[in-house]
Amino acid sequence: MFWRHLARLSREEGVTIFVSTHFMNEAARCDRISLMHHGRVLVAGRPQELADARGAGNLERAFIAWLQDAGADDEAPTHTPSKNALPPASYTGNQSIPIETSRDTKNTPNHDASSPAYVAGNQSIPHQSTSTGNWLALVWAFARREALELARDRLRLVFALLGPMALLLIAAFSISFDIRCVRFAVIDHDATASSRSFIEPFQGARIFQQLPSPASREEGEDWLRDGRIRLLIDVPPGFGRELAAGRKTEVAFLIDGAVPFTAASVRAYASTIAAQWSVQRAALAPLALDAGRLVPVSVRARYVYNQEFRSTHAITPGVIMLAMILIPTMLTALGVVREREIGSIINLYASPASVGQYLLGKQLPYAALASISFVTLVLLAVTVVGVPLQGSVPALLAGGVLFALAATALGLLVSTMVRSQVAAIFGCALLCLIPSANFSGLLYPISTLKGASAAIGYGFPSSWFQLISLGAFSKGLGAAAFVQPYLVLGAMALLFMALARLLLRRQL
Repeated sequence: MFWRHLARLSREEGVTIFVSTHFMNEAARCDRISLMHHGRVLVAGRPQELADARGAGNLERAFIAWLQDAGADDEAPTHTPSKNALPPASYTGNQSIPIETSRDTKNTPNHDASSPAYVAGNQSIPHQSTSTGNWLALVWAFARREALELARDRLRLVFALLGPMALLLIAAFSISFDIRCVRFAVIDHDATASSRSFIEPFQGARIFQQLPSPASREEGEDWLRDGRIRLLIDVPPGFGRELAAGRKTEVAFLIDGAVPFTAASVRAYASTIAAQWSVQRAALAPLALDAGRLVPVSVRARYVYNQEFRSTHAITPGVIMLAMILIPTMLTALGVVREREIGSIINLYASPASVGQYLLGKQLPYAALASISFVTLVLLAVTVVGVPLQGSVPALLAGGVLFALAATALGLLVSTMVRSQVAAIFGCALLCLIPSANFSGLLYPISTLKGASAAIGYGFPSSWFQLISLGAFSKGLGAAAFVQPYLVLGAMALLFMALARLLLRRQL
């Protein structure tokens, strides 16, 4: 059953399998084997070719002959070796490790050194391919293997695709600085037509909801303290008389300041409504002189971008940035650290691939998965959250791919610094969240940062992708405006990969 399963994986799914065994009947099942003794490769090739090269008839006798020729100290066995007797290694698969054929017959015993199955004892398997085609083939082998592992691990796959989507939807619909249904009450001490006309715009505003008036100002302040209302409007006695006489009067706005941002927004809305009422009142003045004296200057503000001034339109591009830097980085780091924990990274030592090929092969599946996740996030932002994409779609997608490469390369760099999956999770969370939330332009423009804060912001890929994401969604920019962010993200991806290659090589 075990060997049938290995054969199915090798023949039907194209999986390369390494098997270590002491039994020649098991080695004979393999496509290609390498016989070793004292840590030295004696010969490599197909089992039948090795047996025919010695004229032994079977692999067991051929192996004994190879041991004798290598000058083994122990007496060659005359029967099937036990599990602890001999240490050859074999592997099977539809892909083979390139072997250099030895042509050196100087130290060759009594056998044909030119046989394609023969590798002299003092020769070693070359550890790196030289041609571009073979180099890319080894990268593809690692990438395909990692992609198969991702496809089989449904939990990681679901987390990679649904995790960013859940983060975007939760953040977009729960984190909003827009205020609605602000409850307010009015104490009208004047009770004239002028005071009622002053209150009417608040009653018709969509963000305000009026409650019955309190009996006194003290009761109104109690309502503010217990959270029943957030705004109390106190119209003084003689309000209409003062206006009719052309004199200025004051209206008290008492605002709940427990939440500063909400309090500032309520104050801005209330002040705007009061100012508009004053302008309309001045326009009805009998004399132009009185109108100019009451409202000497008229200020009209207009938002150039995000004209509806909805915080969701500003937050969603930043949430996409957070999801893209956090989850792909974490998954990539876990992919390498997991191999360390279970010991499968030893395959790198036995393969002819370089460290760079291994890292690039590990990165590509996660970068592709992150790019797919980015496309789904953009579609969700436009169709579900309702954020308009005003800029160039290809320009945004190009920035997303470069950001995915930078994020996954950062994950590989983190994986070279930690030894456990728990450490990788915490390391990626701290490394990604703190700079991305505080120094990337998510909460305030990066141009306002100074000193070390600015250095952290400009030195982390999140801030550069935030320029692309916000520019494409809110400002309608195209690829020409993103040349510098493109170059910086590409350079960061290469830098992170180079550092990961250097650190992993030192550890090997």
